[in-house]
Amino acid sequence: QALLNNNADFLGMHLLQTPGQAFSSFGLPEALPYIILVLIVIGAGYYQTRQTTKRAAASGQAQNQPAGMQTVMKVMPVLFGVFSWNFPTGLVLYFATSNLFRIGHQATIFALDDRHAAAKARPIAASPAIDPTADPASDPGPARGPAPNVSKKRKQRRRK
Repeated sequence: QALLNNNADFLGMHLLQTPGQAFSSFGLPEALPYIILVLIVIGAGYYQTRQTTKRAAASGQAQNQPAGMQTVMKVMPVLFGVFSWNFPTGLVLYFATSNLFRIGHQATIFALDDRHAAAKARPIAASPAIDPTADPASDPGPARGPAPNVSKKRKQRRRK
């Protein structure tokens, strides 16, 4: 037990102590790193919720989500902050790290998905070999309709 207590420090915080204990034992100046860590958990949770709902709104899926679910997604970051105040700092550090990792992961996936969607939406440029000496009126190609000036050329041929 003594070995764990001596080696459980990280960035000036004792990882086995809760932020609430640190605040009541040391006061605000010494508990500031603990409070900042809890605020990072809350802020990252809000940002992740906003990132997800913004993406769902852009794709039209947000309308399918019940109002209760939207409320829960807005309240959960605050609840994680309350839980973080009473959990050991090591667990709070894990919450903050995993939230920040998920934000970066989602941003990467969304960027790749947008790039894939943009490439899929781009028309494929296929240019068939066109014979410049051929008469456009005699081209039976299904992809090309008659040339816009075909009727004028036919009228000129009839006159000659």
